[in-house]
This record gives sequence, structure tokens and C-alpha cells, in this order.
Amino acid sequence: MLGLVAGDAGCATATLNARACAGAANDIFVRSVDANVCSRRATFAGMDEPDGLEAWAEAEVPEVMRNDPIWRLPAYRYSLYLGDLIQADIYRMRRDIRTRSCVDQLISAVESISSNIAEGYSRTTGPDRAKYFEYGHSSARESRDWLFKTRHPLDPATTLKRIELVSRVMRILVVSIKRERADPESRARRWKPPDDG
Repeated sequence: MLGLVAGDAGCATATLNARACAGAANDIFVRSVDANVCSRRATFAGMDEPDGLEAWAEAEVPEVMRNDPIWRLPAYRYSLYLGDLIQADIYRMRRDIRTRSCVDQLISAVESISSNIAEGYSRTTGPDRAKYFEYGHSSARESRDWLFKTRHPLDPATTLKRIELVSRVMRILVVSIKRERADPESRARRWKPPDDG
């Protein structure tokens, strides 16, 4: 069990069932969340959100998206954030002759990470979710490769932050894939309605 610390007024403190990711204690995949959790500004105890993510989410991500259950998945939040960071970087990349031809590949790979996670999250069985999470993981690995290849116009610290963020997403997805494969039952089958009698 890991405590959830909520920073906004009106946000509840909740307890999460979570798993540490592949030896990286700072990366957590959330399995279930108690009701009445304000996940919008919440951070996990011992797990820092990437620099700037909270301010970005508050300013750029519509509340309806932040209130969706998928927002609790760190891999989804981080990859969506990475997509916006890359959009800001591409202007410098397009001006550099060394990286101009790689930019479209980078954008395609980065943008498909969160899209695959979102599509997989909506599947009803663990193996189906795992398949799309694998696609997201593959896109994350490809993104990391393109980030390295397009590093020249960016300062080294920015490049390193982008590579570390996508690597963090990859570590989370490795554990998520394993967990989903091990649990083939659908979410619908786990829920049992209360007896009326």
C-alpha cells in the first residue's frame, strides 16, 4: 500500500494498491484507487511527477480528461506530456539540416505512445490491454531512438530529460504488460452486483 498525497483543497487523501516498476521504486502503476480521489494535482508519496507536468496539466489538459480514470496511469500522463514537450522542440529540429528529415518520425512515434495506452486501457480483458500496452512500449522505444538521433539542435540537458521521461514510461509499461497478461479476466467479470435479497 502506498499513500496518495493530494495538494488541492477539496482533494481527499486516499490509499492506492500499487506495484513498484521493475526495480525502479519511483515508477508506480496504479491498480486501483479509492473513491473521492482528486487525481488532478495528486502525487504519489516517494514518486515525483516529471518537472512541469502538474503546471502543464492544469493549463493545457481539459478537466474532463484529467477526471477520466486513465489519468491515474502515470505512463499515460507522462507520454501525453512528452508529446507536448516534443511539439515545442520540433521548431529547432526542423531548422537543423541534420535533424529535419527525422522530425516526422519522432512526432509519429511519440504521439502513438499515449494513443496506444488509451486504446488499450479501454479493452475489457488483460491480454487485450497488454497487446496495446506493448504497442505503446514499442513506440516509446522507437521514440527514444529518434530522440537520440535528433538531439543535435537541443541542449544536452533537454535531450536527457526527454530520454529519461520516455525511459520511465517504458519501465512502467513493462510492469503493466506483465500484470495484464497475468490477469485474463475482464473488468466486467470482476465486478459483482449486490444481492437484492
